[in-house]
Amino acid sequence: RDWESTLVRWARRARLEVDEWRTAARERAHAFLHVVAIFHEEGVPLLTGTDSLNPWNVQGASLHQELANFVSAGMSPFAALRCATTEAARFLGESARWGSVAVGKRADLVVTRSNPLRDVGAFGTIEAVCVNG
Repeated sequence: RDWESTLVRWARRARLEVDEWRTAARERAHAFLHVVAIFHEEGVPLLTGTDSLNPWNVQGASLHQELANFVSAGMSPFAALRCATTEAARFLGESARWGSVAVGKRADLVVTRSNPLRDVGAFGTIEAVCVNG
């Protein structure tokens, strides 16, 4: 109910009917995919961003969807995963401490039933999570 009331409030601010706002939101999402595809083709470093101001981002689930969106934009699953791991560490100047699996680095791991390098949907079948080594 809260999400629906937020949608109605945003539509009013935009002076749109709710259905018009939903259509505009779908078109914007489609445009974002094109932008991500262009950035990726041009070698622009990309990060996942599940902490945006969008009230419909649910931590965890939204990251899985974002990875799937990156793949839909033309990235390989490996490239999409790097946006949440090695690229995030590089951006924060923390590559020596985390972001990849190596001796001496913090070992934060997600173990899946299938190979996420073939399909990021593998994160739908998480078997185990290791945090802080």
